[in-house]
Amino acid sequence: MDKDLTQLEYGFYLNDQIDISRFWHVTGGMRYSLFNGDSFQNDVFVPVTNQNAFTYNAGLSFTPVDNVAGYFSYSQSFQPNSGTDRNLKFLPAKQGDMYELGVKSAWFDKRLSMSAAIYQLTQSNIPGRDPLDPDYSVANGAVRGRGFELDVSGQVFERLQIVANYSLMDTKFIQHPGWQGNVFRSPPKHSGTLWGHYQLPIAGLPGQFKIGGGLVFVGRRFGDDANSFEVPGYVRPDLVAHYQLEQFDFRFKVENIMDQRYVSSSIFDDTVIQGNRRTALFLVAMRFD
Repeated sequence: MDKDLTQLEYGFYLNDQIDISRFWHVTGGMRYSLFNGDSFQNDVFVPVTNQNAFTYNAGLSFTPVDNVAGYFSYSQSFQPNSGTDRNLKFLPAKQGDMYELGVKSAWFDKRLSMSAAIYQLTQSNIPGRDPLDPDYSVANGAVRGRGFELDVSGQVFERLQIVANYSLMDTKFIQHPGWQGNVFRSPPKHSGTLWGHYQLPIAGLPGQFKIGGGLVFVGRRFGDDANSFEVPGYVRPDLVAHYQLEQFDFRFKVENIMDQRYVSSSIFDDTVIQGNRRTALFLVAMRFD
């Protein structure tokens, strides 16, 4: 199938925080999203029905001491699907609800920061292949993900910083005509990163120059919704050089320095996507204070 899709989104945000007391704080907000676009499939024009939506978020945080904060939050999401059914009608938009409970802390004059959270994310109208015609899509019911995340960042020495995170996630179909209870394709149960940055003391050089290296870990995961096969996990080493000068950041990054082959994601049993081979990136950013 020859398909060309153009989609445009406008978003309007409104958020606020109210300090009930020194210890308790309430946040809340809303977003109004406008989506529209055009699509051509096999040279046939398919109008994208405007799908606009209000979504909301709310949270409650508790700060018993200055360096520890606990929080509970709820948020909604809304994202139109790009796939169409056999009648060339766009699938209903994906909608999600997320609950999160976590704690954040900072220790040793903020030289060590830690955060941990558990969450539940439920999404409906997940797209999948039409069993009668794989060129088209159907809405595959609902998926529920439950997980745990841990982030640690520490200034080990004056010039050495370590950043690490770990994620444990269990994602299953809670509504589906054929794969009820199966694990949703592609997301790994275990994943994480470990990075180190060292600031080089170069005399006479303005700004800061850092070099760093890291490991990206992704565990085994199922390659399709039928859970008929698994794709292997991988550990990918990366390198980065970072120069910060006043409001400018310059970064040179090399991903997959060992040029290894690995599977980055899998959509269907015949659509397994290979990860990028050795890749060099040069990035420039400017801050507006």
